[in-house]
Amino acid sequence: MESGEATSKRHLTLRNGIGLVVGGIIGSGIFLTPNGVLEQSGSVGAALCIWVAAGVLSMFGALCYCELGTCIPETGGEHVYYQRVFGPLPAFLFTWSLLLVVSPVSTALICLTFSRYAIRPFYGQHAIVPEEVEERLATVAILLLTVVNCVSAKWATYIADSFTALKLVAIAFLVMLGVAWAGKGHVENFDHAFENSTVSMSSFNLGFFEALYPFTGWNYLNYVAGEMIDPARDLPLAVIYGMLLVILCYILCNLAYFAILPKAAILKTKAIAVDAMVKVIGEAGLLLGPLFVATSCWGAANSSIYTAGRVGQTAAVEGHMPKVLALVHRQYATPFVSLIFQCVLSIAFLLLINTDSLVLSSDFSHGHSSVGLSMPLSA
Repeated sequence: MESGEATSKRHLTLRNGIGLVVGGIIGSGIFLTPNGVLEQSGSVGAALCIWVAAGVLSMFGALCYCELGTCIPETGGEHVYYQRVFGPLPAFLFTWSLLLVVSPVSTALICLTFSRYAIRPFYGQHAIVPEEVEERLATVAILLLTVVNCVSAKWATYIADSFTALKLVAIAFLVMLGVAWAGKGHVENFDHAFENSTVSMSSFNLGFFEALYPFTGWNYLNYVAGEMIDPARDLPLAVIYGMLLVILCYILCNLAYFAILPKAAILKTKAIAVDAMVKVIGEAGLLLGPLFVATSCWGAANSSIYTAGRVGQTAAVEGHMPKVLALVHRQYATPFVSLIFQCVLSIAFLLLINTDSLVLSSDFSHGHSSVGLSMPLSA
């Protein structure tokens, strides 16, 4: 074991960076929130406009972070930026909020969503799954991903790359179903696309907020900029390519949803991807739909754990967290103590707090610590 100065090796390539960006952003959001955006916007056309606007705003935020990451190519993300620009107190406050609440709550929620979808095919579409079973599987997921991240950073990036590829395959399959359905002449859902569009600014803002949620994670690569082989070149390219790919995937996914399902069905469903697949391919959708969502969540959880461990280590080096979190494993060159610390907190939140409280904690903490503080810094 070594202390903080011997940080993890530079091993992340451009491909790894794109994998972290896409893998960190595409989680369960695109499979869960489109009906909320449609409900608030009032029409298919307005909903698509909101998705495009959310993607553009997220791209602007990501580009701001590109500049920060290339100017300060160090591991730690916002912690390092606050430390350099505003001094130790803002860095301390942000980092403690991130490491004690935001990251572990986010990891717990993602893994809980993973467990719910992964276990669904074994219980049936309408069966009630015991919460204990969901929590145990989510706990196993957190433990397994933490072990992988502790043992090898390369394995963790391999998981990120592999599951990013699987996510894109899943989205491509869903888009192909939408194209095939529309190709049979089922385009009536796009008739009068802007009819009944909302004129309420509050409804538009709520829909825009729901569309922004699936884009969360565009700042993940900055947390590990110090591990990139050539951050000046690869960080901006990875963020730009990754964001463009995510925006394209989200718009195509929504077009597929709207082509397959009528507006009334979308507003009622709680699992839009599953319902769309079932309508086109029948019972096979009951297996493939949950599998696609679970795969997406697994990759997102891995990215969350990977980045949080690096932030904890960097904060410990700066003296903002206990020094023990700065330890790097001599053989594996990973911040294993910081990763274990995040694992323990994630499991504690998962087992001790109900799902609704987790969601509220995640929204409140992320909104106030990440958005409220980092956007003025980026500007």
